[in-house]
Amino acid sequence: MKTEVEKLEKNEIMLKVEVPAEEFDAALNQAFKKISGKVVVPGFRKGKVPRQIVEQRVSKEYIIEEAVRDSLPLFYARAIGESEISPIDRPEIDVEQAEAGKALIFKAKVEVKPEIKLGAYEGLQVERPDDEVAEADLDRQIANMQETLGTLDESPRNSLEKGEFASVDFKGFVDDETIEGGSAEDYLLEVGSGEFVPGIEDQIVGMAKGETREIWVDIPEGYHAEQIAGKRVKFVLTVKEIKKRKLPEINDDLAKQVGFETMQDVRNDLRERIGSAKKANADIAVRGEIIRKVTEEAEVDVPSVLVERKLDEMLSDFARNVQSRGLSLEQYLEASGKKLEDVRETLRDEAFFQVKSGLVLEAIAKTHGLEPKKEEIDNEVKKLAEGTGQDPAETKSRLIASGAMDLVAEQVLVRKTLDMLVEKADIKAKVAVEPYSKKEGPTKKEGPTKKEGPTKKEGPTKTGRATSPKAGKKTKVQEAGKTSDGKSARSEKRDEG
Repeated sequence: MKTEVEKLEKNEIMLKVEVPAEEFDAALNQAFKKISGKVVVPGFRKGKVPRQIVEQRVSKEYIIEEAVRDSLPLFYARAIGESEISPIDRPEIDVEQAEAGKALIFKAKVEVKPEIKLGAYEGLQVERPDDEVAEADLDRQIANMQETLGTLDESPRNSLEKGEFASVDFKGFVDDETIEGGSAEDYLLEVGSGEFVPGIEDQIVGMAKGETREIWVDIPEGYHAEQIAGKRVKFVLTVKEIKKRKLPEINDDLAKQVGFETMQDVRNDLRERIGSAKKANADIAVRGEIIRKVTEEAEVDVPSVLVERKLDEMLSDFARNVQSRGLSLEQYLEASGKKLEDVRETLRDEAFFQVKSGLVLEAIAKTHGLEPKKEEIDNEVKKLAEGTGQDPAETKSRLIASGAMDLVAEQVLVRKTLDMLVEKADIKAKVAVEPYSKKEGPTKKEGPTKKEGPTKKEGPTKTGRATSPKAGKKTKVQEAGKTSDGKSARSEKRDEG
């Protein structure tokens, strides 16, 4: 088979392919057998009808069309392989000649991966965040644990003050119209926490148990719940209960509640867990900074088709993220006052970055001859299986059936490329600026649950996981606008690709 490659504008190329006559005739014979098996002629069994009789009932042109339709994808794939190009979109094919006894000639115009001009990517200067565990980090986590194990008791006061908790019913109105998702019953609110609609918490200080009050607030422009952003809103709010947090003392008795003998044991456990987390975060930060630098240094004409395809993937992830919060995508869009296209546009820059960085890392890998080995791919599949509790063989079969093995191989290659770049980078330690803030908790044994009511802040539960950061269910108004995972998409790419 003869294949000629002609470069067109931007990232497009034109393939001119000439398939030898004997190969196309073989394709014609296959098409004839396929068609003859469907032709019914009295006196002949299916598939045994002589060719001349079949051609009397079915035109030669139809047989040629069937042969081209069936064989063209295979011939096109061969031409792609022989030309060593990487198409990124479907081709536009024009058949110039298709006749029995003659070569099949066709042209295929297709967009391919762009040429990449790499910038500096070896010896990059990168700062590594400090991963030392300070005593203040431990104190902060123990304070969180103390709050988690605290209780909410009936307040001796009859009027509400900052720092106390109120169980409230509320309903919001704009121009006397009820706000969808802007009401709740038995909502537990910590007064002064700043977690509620802006302007309300200050106005409920001093309210008595059982009191109902109309509260007017001016919502700032740019507020995440767009249906009330920039508007004057009325809330009718009733205080049903007033509670005060009672914290346990920080001593060995508190340690025993979470399965340890002493508070020193708790601190040792936290030091190890926080240290592991800070080290992992520092590794991620280094790899992310390397990806950012090599991507910015490279010159790439990023194909729009790849960006749009990435946007489709990110929107699917976005929809799943919204659904995990108890809303359908349609409900989220209605509650936030956004259109799907608005969400898509907010993700565009991130999609562009992910596509460009992927192309750049692929080019670096190719430059150094890096390829994923079979055992590396098998190990990656094994990790995936362990994460889902499945048998590795079953996981591999599922990945193959879904066509996802290429993605696994790509992930392995990206990791190998990043490992090489990290090894070649000039990494300097950076002095810690902010203390470790992610909530950790001891995990040695199960401890008791809270005696009454949720608390505001995250902290270790009996299994060491974080409790809900809010003391009460969020309404649609509060949830709106807080479900985009564009940044997480980048962090995943920057971590392992």
